[in-house]
Amino acid sequence: MSGSATCRATCSAYDHRHVFIDPDPDPARSWEERKRLFELAASSWDDYDKALLSEGGGVYSRAAKRIELSAQARSVLGIEHDDVLSPAEVIQAVLRAPVDLLWNGGIGTVVKASAESDADALDRSSDAIRVDADQLRCRVIGEGGNLGLTQRARIEFAQRGGHVNADFIDNSAGVDCSDHEVNLKILLDVAVRAGDLTHEDRDGLLRDVTDDVVRHVLEDSYLQAQIIAQEVQDSAARVYAYEDLMAQLEEEGFLNRAVEKLPPSDVMAERRRAGEGISRPELAVLLAEAKRSLTDALLDGTLVDDSFFEADLRGYFPPAVVDHFGHLLAQHPLRRELVATIVSNDVVNSMGSTFVSQLQNELGAPPEEVVRAYRMACEVTRARDRWERVDQFGRRLDPEAGWELVRGVDTLVADTARWFLSLAKGADMRSTIDLHRAGFERLEQAMSEMRDEEWRTEHEAYASELEGRGVPRELARTHAFQRAMIHAPDAVAVSVETGRDVLEAARALFEVGEGLRLEWLEREIERLPSATRLQRWAEQAVLDDVLEARRVLALQALQEHPDASAEDAVAAFLESRADPRRRLATFTRALALEGSTDLAGLSLAVRHLRELAR
Repeated sequence: MSGSATCRATCSAYDHRHVFIDPDPDPARSWEERKRLFELAASSWDDYDKALLSEGGGVYSRAAKRIELSAQARSVLGIEHDDVLSPAEVIQAVLRAPVDLLWNGGIGTVVKASAESDADALDRSSDAIRVDADQLRCRVIGEGGNLGLTQRARIEFAQRGGHVNADFIDNSAGVDCSDHEVNLKILLDVAVRAGDLTHEDRDGLLRDVTDDVVRHVLEDSYLQAQIIAQEVQDSAARVYAYEDLMAQLEEEGFLNRAVEKLPPSDVMAERRRAGEGISRPELAVLLAEAKRSLTDALLDGTLVDDSFFEADLRGYFPPAVVDHFGHLLAQHPLRRELVATIVSNDVVNSMGSTFVSQLQNELGAPPEEVVRAYRMACEVTRARDRWERVDQFGRRLDPEAGWELVRGVDTLVADTARWFLSLAKGADMRSTIDLHRAGFERLEQAMSEMRDEEWRTEHEAYASELEGRGVPRELARTHAFQRAMIHAPDAVAVSVETGRDVLEAARALFEVGEGLRLEWLEREIERLPSATRLQRWAEQAVLDDVLEARRVLALQALQEHPDASAEDAVAAFLESRADPRRRLATFTRALALEGSTDLAGLSLAVRHLRELAR
């Protein structure tokens, strides 16, 4: 099949021999008949049981000079005139039909951008049936074949509100499946050479693990499509980040904007001023190249040699294979390449194409250090369980509520990774994860009782509002209190340095925050508009300074008053620093009375905050 279109139960399709139109098929019987044709050797649409066609349907030869369509066929294809059409014109009508899904499953570039010529499509054989992207009336395009649309056509369709990725995204399962097959055979050949497996048993094992491979490949494909959809939601707010990523990829030699039809810097600036982001097909290109770049960077380093990532490698292969031949994984000749690919896919599919490059640019951190911090953050926060719970319920929710929950987990991971990147360099991954996970879990369980009544009431109200939008109560409460877990790494660090229980350390952090109005200061920083990338980085740096000052002050309070409770220790500490505390309070009160805050004013507030620590 070269192409097909469906709307509700309507089905129309074409290949190089026939055009098939079934205006109102019975879904179950139609499915069974198409399945029969799929399993029938050398079948064509002409083998379809004509008795199963709905009224007005037919199978027409592309060799015919003219095709007379029924009123029913004209209606579902959106043809308003009664002219007799050529087969090529009927196929164009199929492509332009007002349908839910347009599926490209064969050979030929059949859609170009309205500003392109047929020559630009580089496919003379499809010139007669090709249509322009602005003529399409479908909602979604799926690309089972390659080069069904030009990249500019995809972009134009997406900018007009259509949903389309790119052929290499929609076809990625095939490539992924081939990779699994090759890597499986390489491992099993190692087992054969070691005498642990016969050739006959090898072939049988490959057949037995087929379903495991299919599940793994489908999960990979789902996660990749999901992160593209998520990035579409946030694209307008990340224009600077995408510009930086493209510049980095160009410098590394992974990207040529002109070839990939990606917007140059002046167009990106126009989109930023217009509040527009980049389209789904453009995001697909950046996603793929970001993965390639990160994989190469990991291969150039030593992180992939850490035994911590053995679990990733074992998770790549089917359980039955790992159970019998897991001891041979270290001998896989592509072990490093596999780990680098698995890990880069995980980072980009979870956090998006710009996560690593943003932290590289902002903090000057090497890619493998960003990845290292990300993986520790994932393990400490049990992010995968959180994403899975959100995904489980998110499909039943209003889309905006679902994305809100996803962003909450993403923010938690990003904040925690940022902390590890800054304050846990060189620490052993396993021991750091074990230490922080235990403290994180204790604090999260107690969080709803940790703060003052006003704070708890505010967050319980937010949880109730989420419940009203269909979010299950437990998930709503987890999300509502989740943002406060930004302080969890600091609580663990203070606990380790003072020997105090992690909950006592957290209480000290919160008492410092309440005593110095740091919650207000942090919220004001987060509300600042970012006109430039440098402003965004400066705002994040100021927020980092506030969080660091909170940790330092809590630590000093507990160290100066080791026998007092957290509340009493902080109270005594702040009392001993009455003058700088008064200056900070006076300044923040003046900022609040002005009704608007800017980066300069908040930076001065942080300076007063540091005086307390000195």
